Amino acid sequence: MEDNLDIEIDPEIWTQYLLAVMGDKERSAELVQKIVEMSGVPPEKVKLIIAATTKYLANIARSN
Repeated sequence: MEDNLDIEIDPEIWTQYLLAVMGDKERSAELVQKIVEMSGVPPEKVKLIIAATTKYLANIARSN
């Protein structure tokens, strides 16, 4: 798999998406489980990573 470092994302859209998904217990559980299966990272750490990512993206969106 080739790394493509030229990817640009819209931090506001991703922040809204993550907030919506993590605010819904069923969708949140599905997302966390999928990431656990794909990465092998424990669910508690996945939730921390999602929370940190959401906060980071929200800060970027606010600064734009």
